[in-house]
Amino acid sequence: MRLTFIGAAALVLSIGIGAARAGEAVKGDYVEARNANIYAGACHHEGEVTTAGRDAMLAWNIHQGEYQGVTLDGVKLIAVVTADRNFEIEGYKSRSVIYVDTQASAAQRDAAVALVRSKAARVLGQVLAVKRVPITFTSTKKRYEVSAKGVAYMKVEKETGDICCLQPRQYWGKPFISLKNAKAGFSHRTSYQDKSLIVAWAASKMNSAYFGAFSF
Repeated sequence: MRLTFIGAAALVLSIGIGAARAGEAVKGDYVEARNANIYAGACHHEGEVTTAGRDAMLAWNIHQGEYQGVTLDGVKLIAVVTADRNFEIEGYKSRSVIYVDTQASAAQRDAAVALVRSKAARVLGQVLAVKRVPITFTSTKKRYEVSAKGVAYMKVEKETGDICCLQPRQYWGKPFISLKNAKAGFSHRTSYQDKSLIVAWAASKMNSAYFGAFSF
């Protein structure tokens, strides 16, 4: 009976640990940038609504966690999105390409892509392709620098900058995903070039970024 009890206790403990791991939150850093200001005066913002704000770049640097039974520690992803109108206008339709760092295994790639597609489905819209490319994601006290070799680049200061705007600035829109203590940032440059979306774009010197910590 004693051996049976010990075995049962071990089994319960094992199941408990497995359940805890299966439910482990995926956490990390996130930064996004658009080709329109998200922190500006009303006139500045209104001037961009119909002419810009249709392209964006989203980047995740996963620190820890697992999804679908796969550990995602250290996985990096970038999604580049283009829409038929400004992301603030209800009913926009979008297309995207997701890039996964080459350091990720095939299982990590599939799980990470499934995760971001579930958490950012609205903005990603129709995912045209998933590609592997070397990705660097650097976060310092002052800035983020994200790069997908030969495809995408983003350099964002962790504070807003001076832009030509006479009216009091205010926030427009929200981050594409739920963030803890979301903040606005100043994009020195965001650029993208790849035939997958049949569009290349670049934006610079704008308060066009949101960043923060995510937990799914």
